[in-house]
Amino acid sequence: MSREQQAVARARKAFETGRSKSVEHRIRQLKNLQRLFTEKQSVISAAVKKDLNKSEVGTQLYETLGLEGELNTAINHLKEWAAPRPVEKNLLTISDTVYIKPEPLGVVLIIGAWNYPWAVTIQPLIGAIAAGHGGPAANLHRQRALPRSDWGVSETQELLRQRFDHIFYTGNSVVGKLIMEAAAKNLTPVTLELGGKSPCYIDKNCDLTIACRRVAWGKYTNCGQTCIAPDYILCEPSIQDRVIEEVKKAIKEFYTDNPKTCPDYGRIINQRHFKRIMNMLEGSTVAAGGDNEESDCYIAPTVLRDVKPEAKVMQEEIFGPLLPILSVSGLDEAIKFINKGEKPLALYCFSSDNKVINRMTDETSSGGFLANDCLVHFSVGSLPFGGVGNSGMGCYHGKYSFDQLSHLRSCLIKKLNMEGVNRMRYPPHTPKKLGWARFFILNSVDLGWVGRMALLAVMVVVAAVVLQCTAQWCYQSQYSCDDTCRDPIRWAAQFPSCGGLRQSPINIVSTKVHVNSALPPFNFIGHTNTINITVENKGHSAHFALPHSVRLTGGALPGHYRAAQFHFHWGGNGRPGSEHTIDGEQFPMELHIVHIKEPYGSLAEAEHDMAGIALLAFLFEESPDDNPHLDSVIASLGRVKNNGSSTVIPNFRLSDIIPSDKDLFSYYRYVGSMTTPGCEQAVAWTLFHRTLPISSLQLDAITQQCRFWTGQPMTDIFRPTQPLDGRVVYRSKAGAALRGVMHWWVGVSSVLLGRTGLIH
Repeated sequence: MSREQQAVARARKAFETGRSKSVEHRIRQLKNLQRLFTEKQSVISAAVKKDLNKSEVGTQLYETLGLEGELNTAINHLKEWAAPRPVEKNLLTISDTVYIKPEPLGVVLIIGAWNYPWAVTIQPLIGAIAAGHGGPAANLHRQRALPRSDWGVSETQELLRQRFDHIFYTGNSVVGKLIMEAAAKNLTPVTLELGGKSPCYIDKNCDLTIACRRVAWGKYTNCGQTCIAPDYILCEPSIQDRVIEEVKKAIKEFYTDNPKTCPDYGRIINQRHFKRIMNMLEGSTVAAGGDNEESDCYIAPTVLRDVKPEAKVMQEEIFGPLLPILSVSGLDEAIKFINKGEKPLALYCFSSDNKVINRMTDETSSGGFLANDCLVHFSVGSLPFGGVGNSGMGCYHGKYSFDQLSHLRSCLIKKLNMEGVNRMRYPPHTPKKLGWARFFILNSVDLGWVGRMALLAVMVVVAAVVLQCTAQWCYQSQYSCDDTCRDPIRWAAQFPSCGGLRQSPINIVSTKVHVNSALPPFNFIGHTNTINITVENKGHSAHFALPHSVRLTGGALPGHYRAAQFHFHWGGNGRPGSEHTIDGEQFPMELHIVHIKEPYGSLAEAEHDMAGIALLAFLFEESPDDNPHLDSVIASLGRVKNNGSSTVIPNFRLSDIIPSDKDLFSYYRYVGSMTTPGCEQAVAWTLFHRTLPISSLQLDAITQQCRFWTGQPMTDIFRPTQPLDGRVVYRSKAGAALRGVMHWWVGVSSVLLGRTGLIH
């Protein structure tokens, strides 16, 4: 067995153990990869310096910095990416569970490129690990698992004879076609990140100094050996001389009068490529640069003027520091010239006229489009990066890497009931059955006003029949194959707000929160009063009712709020159960104190106000000692074991179970929803940094006492975290000066209303 066969066999054996399917295992592997960059940064920089003469700072800037960002994104969002994704339903599936489940494909082959050896190899590897593809490559932090560096053409050919579940290749289109041909033998899907001649159109209506500086940076970074470097410039003859002069100024600014001695200017990878690039100069006029030294693989930043389309330098991707300038009469000719060639990986357009930019995007095609800059779209993790046509297929970066290297499995879970509705699809087929099928599947017939009212009535009846056995909602821990309730994945089918864009809870990524010194401390009223409170088992949790005398102001909330109740969310059998997570970490338990904005009389009234409910949240951390302030709470839960039962806690003080005012200056703030149906999006959430202690014995006592309305043990009573969907999480700055405070809620409300189109 060849070493290539052995490598694939090891990877497949590792995948078949199933370890990599665990999200927690994937996160650990990604963190191991993080450690690699911390521990091996000097080794990485030295290797890249030897190959490409890239400085240590340049290596970090163009290679490893982006990888650190990709790793942070994957670690922080992996649970969200890997979770089942509910999809839209029609009338036939309204009572079913319909979702997309991302699954790992198996064994993935990643073939990187030498120009950015770490960036273009490790980025897809991050996606592969995140998607659940385990194997030796996932242990890169171990010295013995570092990949061999002596694999060449013959070894790669042997590798391609093996069976993979996906092949990810970065390189040129010639080899890309060979990769695709080899993959076709096993029907293996491929992602091809190729290249081509990326055009750059410079309009006369722009700041030429800035435009040429950015083009020069994009072209000569890494000595022009960048797959998305601007390959050539198109501009009108009247500005060609000015463009040349501005590019020359930028070269001097970046690399001094002698780029050869500049530590930030690279080298061609080897002498073969040096000769290939120098041969391209044949027949072209050098306007700047042209100096070279073969023994050092050095070619100076070079500008070519008055280049003709048939010139040698225009027949293939340059992949070096030569910048040809071609004259065109204007935008029309530029678009025509671009469209005559293969679709490029990137297309650049510099103009101050939006009409020019819009025409360029509308009338051309490319993998990516960037106006008024070069290269930087590669650094935007929320954008897919990939080619089209001859420049590649597939895309990656961030969640796109995860999806590209996952099988998005379609899942429809039906029940063995509602057979009357299903009879429309069984033989014998009749026009009447076809009509009903059309109604249920398409649901798009325009019947006029009367018809719409009749249709609405029919839909209400249908919904009543379909939902009669599924009217109750439940947590995932209650759900089973013969369920009579809706688990969190299906809440939105019955409660539309649960599918909204401001849902809670969320995962708070501490590195992405916005510090807002305008978030002041709270003013707690009545929290120290001794009161008698009623505890009731609501069937899904236990509610501790609070009197109206317990009130809340401050914290940049828009008014006065009175307390309604508090409750807890927990796991069970040693599992964590908080609803909110911090950097992906779930805590043992979470306390919610619900307040209603005055003068609303109930939660039902307050839910129509985007700031109608203020919810204070506290996370619990496990401690070795019991928290004595929880004793009365735990005892009361033992008296309300079953749905509907209630009891009273005498002489209770809310201040006993939460920290003192001086410890509550620091908190997170965001706008969201209630975490149980109907998921009303009317909540100003406050999650305090200060955690509360609880022992493992107390946790066991809490999680083992109560029962759901279904009679099952009340465990894992939390909703999974929801997407942030563009919202901003703020963090207070404890002790900051509060002079000139802008009312926080007004600002956030304006942003949200603007996004929803209610203000312009």
